[in-house]
Amino acid sequence: MRRSQSAYDVLGLPYDAPASQVRSRYRQLTRRHQPDLELQDLFQDDTYLRIVRAYLVLESPRRAEYTRQVRARRGAPVETPDLYSRLSQEGRLLLAAEAGVARRQFRPAARLAKEAIEQDPRSARAYGLLGDILRLQAKYGDAISMYNYAIQFDPDNRRYWQLLEETTALREGRRVPRRAEDEPGQWRRPLGVWMMLGAVALFIEFSILLLHQGRGPALFFGLPGEMLAIAALDGMLAGLALAAADLLDPYDDEMISYSVAAYGVQTAPVAVFVLLPGLVCFWVAVVFYAITAYMDEHASASIVMALAATAVITGAFCFIYPEVWLAFFVFGGNFAWVGLNVGWMIGGLRRTVAEAEE
Repeated sequence: MRRSQSAYDVLGLPYDAPASQVRSRYRQLTRRHQPDLELQDLFQDDTYLRIVRAYLVLESPRRAEYTRQVRARRGAPVETPDLYSRLSQEGRLLLAAEAGVARRQFRPAARLAKEAIEQDPRSARAYGLLGDILRLQAKYGDAISMYNYAIQFDPDNRRYWQLLEETTALREGRRVPRRAEDEPGQWRRPLGVWMMLGAVALFIEFSILLLHQGRGPALFFGLPGEMLAIAALDGMLAGLALAAADLLDPYDDEMISYSVAAYGVQTAPVAVFVLLPGLVCFWVAVVFYAITAYMDEHASASIVMALAATAVITGAFCFIYPEVWLAFFVFGGNFAWVGLNVGWMIGGLRRTVAEAEE
């Protein structure tokens, strides 16, 4: 577990969070931080400035080197560079305008963006922020004009092209096009990886079928002990295979270090909302995480995949053993879920050891 207050800890993000997730998280924390505080006073608050400094580091070209230092000194204090104090006047105006957009204080945000344009008439970021404001106000035609200016001054910025396309679709009443991902698809894996995953899936199915050879007495809500043990074992194998194939990101980053913001800037590890409810009933964990992801405005692909794998294992048991399907549906998934988390942790040790050796 990371103990130092690095930029990742402050924002509650995993090391490999894409740029879009960093922006989303920053805007979310900005929106929730003391909502009654005026925009001009926001940047006088020391707690909020910690969030700002963390955001600036993860948005800067220095992020790769900073991340390498944090990984190498896991658990030890790592100084976060104070990039905020080095910002130009224009940079501070744009940062304050972005905070205003997040807090839906559109008038002061637009005024700050226009002041930035007065200092630099070719500021693509300022025009982009004005486009965001106009789009949120449903002034799609004016927003398109602002995005066109942003593209004119920063034609290589993919985000402005995406926003222009989306806003054009909104004005014309068409479906908003799906955004391109910041990172390459995680489904691109060598054939050998998929063969390994297929072999694990066949083994899991075979282990479930083997229970037909004989089951012992009921141990837990009418469920035989052998069935529960095999469910936990199958979950662990699934977690091991998915983690070994790098389809699941490190357990520490996803379940422990990634925090969910409550009111203000108080956060709690996502495991509190996913792992612990799953000990009572797996489906409660699914519901809790759906609510958490909605409120947090971000769904972890790794956690969703882990929940889906557990649901598939649970469904297989229910299908093959209809005589106890209800009991297993309610309580059996717990064992598969716990087993999968154990396998996920063990399977991620390889990556952790490799990082420690770098």
